[in-house]
Amino acid sequence: MSGFSAFRHVTTWCLALSLAMLAIPVQAKRLALVMGNDNYVSVSKLQKAGNDADAMARELKSAGFAVTSYRDLNYRAMLKAIDAFAESITGGDEVVVFYAGHGVQIKTGAYLLPVDIEAENESQVERTSYGLNDLTERLAEAKPAFTLVMVDACRDNPMKVKGRAVGNARGLNALEPPKGQMVVYSASRGQQALDRLSDNDSNPNGVFTREFITRMRTPGVKIEDLMRDVQDSVESLAKSVRHEQRPAVYNEARGNFYFYGPTTVQVQQGADDSEAQTWAAAQAVNSATAYQAYLDAYPKGKYVVAAKIKLDSFKKTPEQSPSDTEAGLWAEVKTTGTREYLQTYIDQYPKGKYVALARLELKKLDDADRAKNAKLAMEEQQAQRVEQAVWDEAVIGNTANSYSAYLEKYPSGRFSPQAKAAKLGADVRVAAAKRVEEEKRQITLENQRQESRKGQGQIVADNRRRLALVIGNDSYSSMPRLSNAVNDAKLMTDALRQANFEVMSYNNLDKRRMQEALRSFTGKLGRDDVGLFYFSGHGVQVDGKDFLIPIAENIKKSADIPFEGIDANRVMALMQTGNNSLNVVLLDTSRSSLLNGGEMTRSKTATEVPMGFIVGYAASPGKPASDGDGANSPFTRNLIRLMPRKGLKIEDAFEEVRMAVSRETNGEQVPQMISKLVGDFYFQP
Repeated sequence: MSGFSAFRHVTTWCLALSLAMLAIPVQAKRLALVMGNDNYVSVSKLQKAGNDADAMARELKSAGFAVTSYRDLNYRAMLKAIDAFAESITGGDEVVVFYAGHGVQIKTGAYLLPVDIEAENESQVERTSYGLNDLTERLAEAKPAFTLVMVDACRDNPMKVKGRAVGNARGLNALEPPKGQMVVYSASRGQQALDRLSDNDSNPNGVFTREFITRMRTPGVKIEDLMRDVQDSVESLAKSVRHEQRPAVYNEARGNFYFYGPTTVQVQQGADDSEAQTWAAAQAVNSATAYQAYLDAYPKGKYVVAAKIKLDSFKKTPEQSPSDTEAGLWAEVKTTGTREYLQTYIDQYPKGKYVALARLELKKLDDADRAKNAKLAMEEQQAQRVEQAVWDEAVIGNTANSYSAYLEKYPSGRFSPQAKAAKLGADVRVAAAKRVEEEKRQITLENQRQESRKGQGQIVADNRRRLALVIGNDSYSSMPRLSNAVNDAKLMTDALRQANFEVMSYNNLDKRRMQEALRSFTGKLGRDDVGLFYFSGHGVQVDGKDFLIPIAENIKKSADIPFEGIDANRVMALMQTGNNSLNVVLLDTSRSSLLNGGEMTRSKTATEVPMGFIVGYAASPGKPASDGDGANSPFTRNLIRLMPRKGLKIEDAFEEVRMAVSRETNGEQVPQMISKLVGDFYFQP
């Protein structure tokens, strides 16, 4: 083969390679999460969910997936497993999630049940199981190219020996998957997914899984076709034992997905895009073969006239003799002047007549690239100096406006994280300064009112609206139950109503319901209102923060407390949103507990109390609070005894409570008060 003919062969191969590369998508990571739950504690155990998970994990590994597999997950382990898997996904990945185990449908959606589920009511299911909708949304946030979620669980929900469901609602409802996802149920709505065809069925896998893994091994089968085959085969097997089961498929995926095939996800391109890419490739190669390839592919395309003109120009070029092929190639190289063509000539003719010129041209290109890079580097350095100057100016100003000015010019600049943090800090300082000024104003006004009252020689009636939230928790799970917490809450509710408070009263709230009650309560507080929050139940302090413990808690170590408890500082912060000047917080907490082998007590650090608040603790720091031998605790009983006394300041009432509780407990329990009240407050003026 002559040199010039070889070059034309190379250009033809380059065009073919270019066109092929346009059609081949970038290979994405293939990730799979497999979960199988058999050994349930409070609901019926399953026989083959774990086997199904193991079989699916093996098949997915064979198909090139990086598989993370789990057996018998409790609630916390399921949360961690799904979160860790979702964090590993990046845009463009192909994702498969397989779950085998119990499933249930309640009013708020479909849920996958961990092995420690306690299915006494819907509220417990919601708190201690994983929502299928939450799973699909969590996966969608990572933007994978394709997601397949398979749920091998019943859709009829009665507790049956052969099935996989628990609950009273009618099965797992249809789920509209996010874009790019396919969700597959092992059974249609109202049907039971079979673990086995009969008691003599020796197959280690459930009906759905055994049929699915058999068909997924076939090369070149799209997932939609595969699922139709699985649906038909599962339905046929179920009918053979007089049972109704047909897998359900809800598909919002884009493109085609194969477990084994010519590609994984094929992104469909429009005809115009494909033609434009082919034309661009032909122009890049710039040879008669390249333009002819375009004409063969698109005989009526948009660029036919231009292709024929270019092809005609190549045909008019006289054929070169074998002895002049090097000169012909060099002429074509000079015409293009590109690095690739120069290197092609040098590779074909390492001792050719024009090698020196080719190397010189390459050196010129290298010099030009270096000069361009040097210019870009200088421009970058200059841009960085300008940005540094703007940042320095913002730091010198040290105001929200100065940092905003920097961020407006450089929203993604080198110092944008520092600028955002500094702007936030400046905003906080401004807000704090305004709050201090408002507190000073309130103090001045209150002092003026107090002086006026002193001049009149009497206590003026308090006409402000009084609003209280009372919570009593005693039915604990992992911590000892209390005898009097609910009794104390009921007694406090009655006493506060006698003191003209509008009372929102609740007993035995879990964390979600406590948060809802707090939001409702603080949302009603107005500027001129008196707010009061009372809590009776378990409480503990961790790292200087007081936490109130809801019921349905799961506390095994101190690290669990911030996740399971309600931060008392957060309670006071919510009460501050009402912008009212007087708030009372009463915490009858720190009762007996066996955490860490002894009593759960507050640490020796007191919670920081905001301006306008008075906080009463049932015990001093480091000491437990008694639940009481009678129907009520010493702290609550003595406080309520004093509340009807007219003209008794709240500080004086606390002092009497402190002495009374100390006497009753022989000094073992001494209540503590922290006050930053502005002015006086009386339960009964």
